[in-house]
Amino acid sequence: MKYFSTLFTLAFLLSLLSSCQPGVGTDESDVEVIKATNTYYISLHPKADVDALMDLYTSDAVILSPYDIITEGKEAIRRSWDEWFEAVVVEEASSTMDEVIVFGDWAYARGHFSDVYIVQSDSSRHVGEGRFSGLWKRSTEGDWKIARDTWFRTGNQD
Repeated sequence: MKYFSTLFTLAFLLSLLSSCQPGVGTDESDVEVIKATNTYYISLHPKADVDALMDLYTSDAVILSPYDIITEGKEAIRRSWDEWFEAVVVEEASSTMDEVIVFGDWAYARGHFSDVYIVQSDSSRHVGEGRFSGLWKRSTEGDWKIARDTWFRTGNQD
């Protein structure tokens, strides 16, 4: 329940920002860049390329994953990715952004993902899907980075 209240609060705050701030809207070029960056991000999972993944996060990024696990900052996020890729081999991964709303140097994005991975400890194969939502921030160099991310798995997971 705490997870859903967090998502609701995030959505509410974003709606306030988008209705109050001048220049708010959907800049299609920014939307396309964020979507392309997301496609690149998910393509790194089967490669287990933690260094490239880390380049896509802000220095103060925060991830809220299932079970109320909060990972704050790039060092903690790196450790989390290292642990994941030590535990599993990702065979396939795909992701689609269903919505991107740009407001200045910030953007809200949500979408869905699917993956197939092998657990190293028992060689079990898992097919899954889920949803994600988060905030992206334009860096001083002009590219878009993940600042806040939350995700959860949906449906039956094999």
